[in-house]
Amino acid sequence: MYKIRRNPVQHTFLNASAGSGKTFALCTRYIALLLYGANANEILTITFTKKAANEMKERITINLYLLHKKYNENIALTHAQEEKIQDLLDALQKDYKITESFLKESLHEKCVYVNFLQADKKISTIDSFYTSILRKFAFFIGIRRDFEIDEANTFDFQNFLAKIYQNVDLSQIVRYLHQVTHLRTESTQFNNTTSLKGLLETLYDKSIEFKNQQDFAYKMSRTYNLERMLTLSLQNNIDISALQSHRILQHIVIISEDLVAYLESVIQEREAKNLKNGNFKKLYATLASKNIHQILNNKLIQTKQHSWIPNDIDITQMSKIQDFCVKIQSLITLYNYCLESETLHNILLLIESYSRNIAQMQKETNVLSFNGVTHKVFDITSHVLMQEEYFDSMYFYFRLDSTISHILFDEYQDTSIVQYRIFLPLFQEILSGVGAKDFRSLFFVGDFKQSIYGFRGANISVFEATKEKLLEKSGEDKSLEYNYRSRKNIIQFVNERFNQVYGKDYVAQYYPLQKRDSHDGFVHTTTFAMESYITENMQKLKGQTQIAQANKMLTETIYQKVLLQLHKILSRGVALKNIAILARERRILQGFIEFARIQDPTLEFNLDKSGKLIEQKIVQIIYCVFKIQKYNKDLEQLQHTLIALQNASLITEEGFELYQINGMDRIAPKSLRYDNIGDSKIQEIQKALHTIESYKKFTQKKLNKLLGKSYFDIYKPLYIPAQKTLAQEIKFVIESLHLYDEDCMYFLELASENSQIRDIDDLFSTIKMRESRRMQEKAICAMTIHSSKGLEFEHVILLDPKKESFHLEKILYNYNGIYLDEIRLNDSQYLTPQDIQDLQEKEKAEQISQENNLLYVACTRAKEGLYIFANTQSYTAKMLQLNNEEKEADYMLGDFESLFTLPSCMNIESENNKNLEKFFIPKDSKVSQIFHVANLTADSHKILISSLVSLLGMQEDFSYKEEQEILLQNLHTKKKQIIGLSQHLFLELMLGYNIKNPLHIVKSHYGFYINENELLNLYYKAQHFCEKELQERLKLNKNMLKCEQSILREKSVKRLDAVAQKDGNFFVLEFKTSQYANKSLREKHQKQIEEYSDFMSNMFQNNAIIKGYLIYFKNDIEIYTLQSTREWIKMTE
Repeated sequence: MYKIRRNPVQHTFLNASAGSGKTFALCTRYIALLLYGANANEILTITFTKKAANEMKERITINLYLLHKKYNENIALTHAQEEKIQDLLDALQKDYKITESFLKESLHEKCVYVNFLQADKKISTIDSFYTSILRKFAFFIGIRRDFEIDEANTFDFQNFLAKIYQNVDLSQIVRYLHQVTHLRTESTQFNNTTSLKGLLETLYDKSIEFKNQQDFAYKMSRTYNLERMLTLSLQNNIDISALQSHRILQHIVIISEDLVAYLESVIQEREAKNLKNGNFKKLYATLASKNIHQILNNKLIQTKQHSWIPNDIDITQMSKIQDFCVKIQSLITLYNYCLESETLHNILLLIESYSRNIAQMQKETNVLSFNGVTHKVFDITSHVLMQEEYFDSMYFYFRLDSTISHILFDEYQDTSIVQYRIFLPLFQEILSGVGAKDFRSLFFVGDFKQSIYGFRGANISVFEATKEKLLEKSGEDKSLEYNYRSRKNIIQFVNERFNQVYGKDYVAQYYPLQKRDSHDGFVHTTTFAMESYITENMQKLKGQTQIAQANKMLTETIYQKVLLQLHKILSRGVALKNIAILARERRILQGFIEFARIQDPTLEFNLDKSGKLIEQKIVQIIYCVFKIQKYNKDLEQLQHTLIALQNASLITEEGFELYQINGMDRIAPKSLRYDNIGDSKIQEIQKALHTIESYKKFTQKKLNKLLGKSYFDIYKPLYIPAQKTLAQEIKFVIESLHLYDEDCMYFLELASENSQIRDIDDLFSTIKMRESRRMQEKAICAMTIHSSKGLEFEHVILLDPKKESFHLEKILYNYNGIYLDEIRLNDSQYLTPQDIQDLQEKEKAEQISQENNLLYVACTRAKEGLYIFANTQSYTAKMLQLNNEEKEADYMLGDFESLFTLPSCMNIESENNKNLEKFFIPKDSKVSQIFHVANLTADSHKILISSLVSLLGMQEDFSYKEEQEILLQNLHTKKKQIIGLSQHLFLELMLGYNIKNPLHIVKSHYGFYINENELLNLYYKAQHFCEKELQERLKLNKNMLKCEQSILREKSVKRLDAVAQKDGNFFVLEFKTSQYANKSLREKHQKQIEEYSDFMSNMFQNNAIIKGYLIYFKNDIEIYTLQSTREWIKMTE
């Protein structure tokens, strides 16, 4: 039997840049541990996503199977399998000194593959690992081990607010915070600490980043903040008991009055000497206004200097003025500290109430969010329970340590401080070399350049602290040097640009020598200068309006360029799903998608990860409408009950119960009898009324926000008439609010399938795991850079049209290593204290680091093509040092045997074109020439971005002539589609909305592609049909018609152009714009009308006559009618 050496593998910190094969490295490490005798149930492998965990399990299993098949069963492998095994053998030999002979022996003697399959493998996400260990120790933390996981992390914040408003003290605190810090109640922005909800969620998590809960409570208390105020209070002769913000303001007013009095004396003295005072009097008047806001923000107070002070003022007088300013500045700083102290103390009281509510909800429901699980595990591991004499956390680690010998940690740069502190004792135990087993190891994989989740708690100090501890114990610090994802040109572009960003910390990546691609990849950048969009007419506008107009034009230009780039990529035959559009913010993507759908309705997009159906905005609107009606009915019922009790002296002995009418919950007394009523019974009903009114109020605000209205808009409730099924009621809401959306239709479909459900809450509970339908298989991926982490695409378009900006939150966090040291309020309205300024600089530096990492992640998602479109003032353009004028640049890196030649169709240095596109070769390439190519407008329909082609590429991939023909075909097809859409829009607006001349509306939608004469022709056709053909030939009035009506048929949504009802009969009108409708196409159209007619016949089973009309808008309008005999007849004029 082979004897295992002591510690055959070293502790390792592996720096794995994007695309460097970190998953392969992790799998290799795992297999090496198995071959050296470790059991699979002793190896803890942590990832951050289920996808990564499943991918790792799959790769390890396949590799072990292939090894077992080759060496244990002696079965021949395919060529591809042999290559895979050879790569693994090379890595095992290079990194772990495992020879082929040792591998054979180990596989045979240790039954590695079979034991692995039978083992309880610990390859999971960090959340799953926490959940599994919490179930083992649930008893000690006071929960049942069969707790459920709430993946949506939903906490009933509205219920919490209702409880706050019932508490006089807490409700006053909320009002105070709103006045002082302008906190909103809720916010739609993720993790926005300027909302009360975001603030509480964030600080609830931050509270456990302090050394302990006592430290958190102390650092938020008035006592802690008092220490920094003592010196200032002594300097200003203010008693400690007077350290309150409103009393400090009184002191400021007194000193300001002294300053004003002194200024007045100076002015009088100067007037006596006939010296000019001028603006000096204005300065005096401003300070004498007794407006505290003007005084504190005055430049003289802020800087001790002012341009309105005469230059010839006496030095002694100026010195005394400055002394007054210094005193006021000192008092302002003291005022800021007092206000901060009071605010933090009030926030602490709210957090304590918030924490108690979460704990109570967890006990009542036995449901924990992943965040809640982390908090519970942290309590077990951080001596919290030991301090309460319930549990010693060392027992927890003793139990855990006995089952874990090796830890493999993926994406370590995303680890938070809390997660690190939970694992730290395990790390220390393994690093110490002391324990029940000698063969133990740590293996961390991470990349500081991909740390982009700071807003979720990820802290790069954890990354650095762990590396430091590992190196202290003679661990290895290694880097993966090859990039197996991207083509050579992209790798070189990333190296060149990000070496300047990260400096000496950046480790360059290399292109694998053995890798052979058909071409070297492509990088294209386009920058746009806003100054170019300020026209002569816009120069007359005021500053902000001018900037807004220019920004709008710039953004639309960028969108148009991106759209042209998309067409170019698609013309090469690239699948939609292999293209990704990335941006920092979701709303940028939404803006582009709206623009693209108007310009080219054939393009389909998947916007981010759609998530659960019930979380979608459109479905939440329906839910809120139902809930408001339910609350209104409950209030009405309770009010009637209250009146009856007050007037007839009714008494309820058995309290209240819920019952249902028409599927709706109702609240009413269980039993009523006439008697002397006590005040407590009436108060019970009044309390219930108040509670439901609060719920209704919060739901109404939520609905207003979802509908894009103000919180304070007065909403006229939509009355939902009682129907036979909930699905019919949902259909009524959809039609009333015009919520025509694929998710809405899917929601309606699910309601129809669950016809036994009569309550909206029950329906939500039933379908809570259903996914949104927005994700489409054949669509371009549009996602934020954060969402793209861990993914790769053949072609990536990075979109950054916004000017660089940094936003500091109202709350700042001061860290000391791996501990949060203090929380500070960044809300100083007057003269920010120096220590807050230092924290602001620190926070800004952290934001810059995050922005750098975001850029790196975005650029390294691309495999074959990277395209960057940026405002010259954007962070992307500045940090990547893109051109500072509007131009395009293509980076054709690599080795070339000869220079490029330009196609003859290019007009070199054309004087008719002001903007030049620049195609150039970076300085390290053999090709050093710079070609200037005339910029072709969109009207020319010539895309020349890829006209400069590496001679090593495939000619058919880059043929200019072929691309031009394909693009022109696409444009011709698209124009016919746009004409059809324009004609339909004219008819919809004129028939459905009774708009007499909608020309300007249609022009705003499609005027980019269709000239005005064509639009006028379409308008005249629609006008002629509405005013003549409709009445004379079809005998219908346009007021009878309903346009663009949706019907749900066989789980798919159909759209009727127009429907009319007359004398109990129904008329279906379908409009077509095909100029050359042959027999085959006409039969297809006729079949479509027949299907609609059959569907409506089945829907209205009252022998109603359904007539169908097929209307072709050619030069002359042609109308075909469907007869009852199922024959089609062309109508004559």
